Amino acid sequence: MNRLYAFKQTRAKTNPQLQHGIAFQDVHFPTVNNKTLHAWFIANESTETNPTVILTHGWSQNAEYLLPVVPIFYKHGFNVLMIESRSHGQSDHDGLSHTGTFSEDIQSAIRYLVQERDDVDSNKIGLFGFSMGAAGTYHAASQSEHVKFIVTMGCYANHQRLLRRDWIKYGISGRLLQMIMDLTRNNFPNDEEIQPNKMISRISEDIPILIIHGTLDGGAPFEDAIELRDLVKARVSKFVAIEGAKHLNLFRYEQTLKEIDQFVKCIR
Repeated sequence: MNRLYAFKQTRAKTNPQLQHGIAFQDVHFPTVNNKTLHAWFIANESTETNPTVILTHGWSQNAEYLLPVVPIFYKHGFNVLMIESRSHGQSDHDGLSHTGTFSEDIQSAIRYLVQERDDVDSNKIGLFGFSMGAAGTYHAASQSEHVKFIVTMGCYANHQRLLRRDWIKYGISGRLLQMIMDLTRNNFPNDEEIQPNKMISRISEDIPILIIHGTLDGGAPFEDAIELRDLVKARVSKFVAIEGAKHLNLFRYEQTLKEIDQFVKCIR
C-alpha cells in the first residue's frame, strides 16, 4: 500500500519573504504519534493580538503551494500559519497521509495557536485548505470551538470514492479493484466516517464557508463540489465555480484571488 501511494517528500523552494517580502518565522510544534510539524508563522503587527488563518496544502505538496493567498490575509490584518502536514515538506515523516492525518495536524496547529501564541486571538481562527488539506479542514472544524470561518479549494467529497474512480480510470476493475479498495480501507482507519460529505453538515451554521472549485478539476471532480455545496448549513456561504480551471491551476485565475479577497474582507 505504501508503494501505491508513495511520493517524494520535498521542501519548499521559496518562502513568504522571497515571494512577497513578508517576514516569517520557522516554527515547530508537536502532533500525534510523537511527531513534529514544521510551519511558517507570519505575525501581523497591526494590533497586539490578531485573527489568524491556518493554511493547509494538499497531498504530496508543501506550504509553498498556498503562498499566493498570503498577501490577501496579511493586508486584512491576519496572522498566517502555513503548516506542513506529516510526511510533507520539513515535517516528520509518518507513513501514509489521508483525510484523518491532515485533520489531526490541523487540530494540532489550532492547539499551538491557542496555547503557545500570545499574538493570536483564539476566538478568531480560520481554516483554509486545498484538496486533501481541505478535506482535513472540514473534519478539524467540526472538532474545534475556535474555528470561525472556512475556505476550501479543490475539495473531494469522499476519499474512498475518489480513489475508486482513479483506479478505474487507470484500467483497474473486477477482483483486483476490490482487493485494492479493501487494502485502502484497512490502511485508512475510519476514513469513511470523517469524509467532507459527512462532516460539512456537522459544522455550525454560524461559521461562514467559501467553496472554490474548478469546473475541469480532474483531481476532485466538479460534481463533488456541487455535492458539498448542497450539504452546507452555514447561514453565510458562497460557492464559486472557476470556469475552465483544473485541480492544480486555480491560482492562475484572477477570479480565485478576487473571491478570496472579498470573502475575507466580509468576515473580517
